[in-house]
Amino acid sequence: MPPRTPGHTLHGRREQLDTLCGALDRAAAGEHATVWMQGPAGIGKTRLLTEIAGVATERGFVVAAAQADELERSRPFGVVADALGCTRSATDPARAGIAALIATHEHGERGAVTVSSDAGLQYRVVDALGDLVEQLAASRPVLLAVDDLQWADGSSLLAIHEIRRRSVGLPVTLVGCLRPVAGRTPLTRLLDAGRGDAHTRRVVLGPLSEDSVRDLAAEAVQGEPGPGLLAQLSRAGGNALFVTELLSALIHDGGLRVGEPTVDVGTVAVPPSLQVTILRRLSDLPVHTVEALRSAAILGSRFDVADLSVVTGQPVTTLATALEPAITAGVVVDHRARLRFGHGLIHDAIYGDLPGSVRAALHREAGQRLADVGAAPAAIAAQLERAGDPRAAAWLLEAARQAAPRFPQSGVELYGRALTLLDPGSAEHDQAQVERADTLMRAGAVGETLTVCRAVLDRRRADATEAGALLRLGAALIVTGRPAEAATHLDRLAGNREATDEQKALGASEGATAQLWLGNLPACEKLAAQARDAVAAPLSARTGALAALSVVAGLRSDFTRAIDLSEQALQGLHADQDHGAYQYPLHATRGFLLLEMDRLDQAREELDIGRRRCEDRGILWPLATYQAYLAVERFYRGRWDDAVSELETSAALVEETGVSFAAVTGHTVTALIRMHRGDLPGAGRAVDAARAALPHAPRYVQPRLAHARALLTEAEGDTGAAHDLLATAWTQCTSAGAVLDYPLLGPDLVRLSLAVDDGGTAHDVTTTLEEATAGTLVRSRAAAAHWCRGLLEDAPPALAHAADGYAAGHRPLEAALTRHHAGGAFVRHGQPDRARDLFEDAGRGYQRLGAHRDLLRLEADLRAAGMPRGRRGRRRRPTTGWASLTGTERAVADLVADGLTNPQIGARLFVSRRTVQTHVSHIFTKLGLSSRAQLATEVVRHRPAPH
Repeated sequence: MPPRTPGHTLHGRREQLDTLCGALDRAAAGEHATVWMQGPAGIGKTRLLTEIAGVATERGFVVAAAQADELERSRPFGVVADALGCTRSATDPARAGIAALIATHEHGERGAVTVSSDAGLQYRVVDALGDLVEQLAASRPVLLAVDDLQWADGSSLLAIHEIRRRSVGLPVTLVGCLRPVAGRTPLTRLLDAGRGDAHTRRVVLGPLSEDSVRDLAAEAVQGEPGPGLLAQLSRAGGNALFVTELLSALIHDGGLRVGEPTVDVGTVAVPPSLQVTILRRLSDLPVHTVEALRSAAILGSRFDVADLSVVTGQPVTTLATALEPAITAGVVVDHRARLRFGHGLIHDAIYGDLPGSVRAALHREAGQRLADVGAAPAAIAAQLERAGDPRAAAWLLEAARQAAPRFPQSGVELYGRALTLLDPGSAEHDQAQVERADTLMRAGAVGETLTVCRAVLDRRRADATEAGALLRLGAALIVTGRPAEAATHLDRLAGNREATDEQKALGASEGATAQLWLGNLPACEKLAAQARDAVAAPLSARTGALAALSVVAGLRSDFTRAIDLSEQALQGLHADQDHGAYQYPLHATRGFLLLEMDRLDQAREELDIGRRRCEDRGILWPLATYQAYLAVERFYRGRWDDAVSELETSAALVEETGVSFAAVTGHTVTALIRMHRGDLPGAGRAVDAARAALPHAPRYVQPRLAHARALLTEAEGDTGAAHDLLATAWTQCTSAGAVLDYPLLGPDLVRLSLAVDDGGTAHDVTTTLEEATAGTLVRSRAAAAHWCRGLLEDAPPALAHAADGYAAGHRPLEAALTRHHAGGAFVRHGQPDRARDLFEDAGRGYQRLGAHRDLLRLEADLRAAGMPRGRRGRRRRPTTGWASLTGTERAVADLVADGLTNPQIGARLFVSRRTVQTHVSHIFTKLGLSSRAQLATEVVRHRPAPH
């Protein structure tokens, strides 16, 4: 609220302003910066924010600024949408599109979201807001300034976090102002996310110094303040707003006397409180204006005149006339087709001046009148909540149920507020907790889901609420890698007499997944069939059951049945209007099967579809799995540098979601790449990480980890231990009836068995693998059998045949290894010319992969055979500089230089936005850059000159 005195210079905040200007300097240089500004109300945060917004405007920044409001905490994306101007009337299609995503009640902009079949819309909006900021930053630096962050809704905080994360290398400055907050909240988690980051600063505003108060007073009174005036002002405690308002009041009331050489007050008295000082300022306004302001204060620091008309019963035209003097005086200001109080403390003063009983009555009446006109449940609940009206709980629950499918973060907050109004021991309270647990799961807070469900189960016994808690607990335990515990709770659900048939079908479906993770394939099939065939089974239960059955068929190498079952599951997925079935990563299952069938192009397409659909629907927990399987596809195909980027993206998602299912796969592939490239310590760390994650992963991933461990153990010199690891893994697969990994384990187990003189195992494995792959059309699986036979009999033709099969199956690593082995066999059989050709092919394959360790082994074998291989070209890519960039990194760099955003680059290269960000981070590290502008300059410098 500006003072009614000449001048408005910023005093006593030079250091803080320099910090903010430094953040703008970084953005002007193409880098991102974040400043969190914290301090009590009236200390000067808003004033600084206004100042820096003006500086940014003068520098040509795109300035996006807004202020959060306490009574609008339930409005999804409220403050971020306000800042970026995302309204349905926006002329910019991107902004209007975001506003359309945040669909509202039919009563204009003031209503709450409507229920939509588009579940998880929250994350689509988050991505769209991030895309918008990226697009803005592509042309000009951006300042995103948000005041009163302590009132921001959870989805806005989520969006701010994502914008901040995606701004790396972009000219974006984020400034957030907030009052002191305590406890562990989404806001404190947002602040802590940047702790220790060189691009993030935290500024705590303290009281103005005596010198700053003197300077402020001198400007206001246009003279030297006398000792009496300074004594009066000292009682303001250095609060900038209080000092300004005291000066305004003294000037307005004629309480100053001008003397020589000072301006002073007649007597020093205890100054009135800030509230009284502000209220005295309102005494100039007409009575009907003050009455309108009191009614407006009930609606919050921002309000719609149409809402004010509803709660007062007065026509809009009458209210507009009444508010005009307040607008002229700066007590109320225009704010994007709405009105807001000039400062939050003006609202607080007017609101606080109302007796408590009157406030409660006004809130109750406002809530009732809003309900009468069909306003949003969240708006009605906010009023009744302030009134202490018991009906508020029901309205909050209704608002939560509306918000949860599309805006889970808002739903979680609304459920939390409703729960504080319900009797903790009541069935209604526990039912709300179960619903909140479901919403927490949607929001990705799996750990909190577990806590809530367990708390409910500690109180409920064998009723419908218990059944709901058991179902959600079982699902959460599975995705966090505790299938045995999940199975116990799901068995308890099956015996609950109050559970509905639908709940039991869902429980059977989840139970099938738990048994699959435990490696009990018969039990999985039994429960899955039960869920699939149940009359009352919802579509999501049947879809999950079919998904489990398809994995079982895949583990048994019955690919025809596995693909058919996955197709049936996907048909159910497409028919599910509520998208509950998308909680199962069905496209990941199908993609995994296609990978093992050598249909790599189809697998990548399937995995990418699943990834994008989960992102669109805000279902986060499967994303790490999709990224891990996409990395497997890159690994199989020989695109190892790209695989590494996909693996890093997967690892970040594991950390973000807490769902470690994909961790073992990711670490295992990382270990193999590092081992083949000669980084045995790095491979060891990856194996250790995979072993640490193994207790939280399905049993069927164990053989692949055992394979990586065995190869690393052999590389470290312990052939016998390596053999034992593979032999144990083979036995486990056999006892479980899971033959899928026979082709992976068999060749190395035969090779190691022969190395330790265990011919019997080598023979048995070869025979078993040949029987398991007889008649298969999958070239790589047939090749594994030929490889085993060639090793067992030292038969060069069989090994060469295996190499051809692997090449046809798009497995360049295995093709190179079998050519290497075939070359050695031909040497032993006196055919050096044929051996040389195979060795050369193997060497070229190793070089393309960057498999330096295998290349060194090949050269040693060549020397031993009397045919040394000369060094050809660069042996290793540099680790820094332009030459260190991979092909994909150069493609990403070119597109960055062309001005494309990460989502646009991802769409162009058919990878996820997150993977693009990983590539960009690698590029920055290798080139020593910190902004996309610097990268664009570097790209132009290395582009060939036009002819």
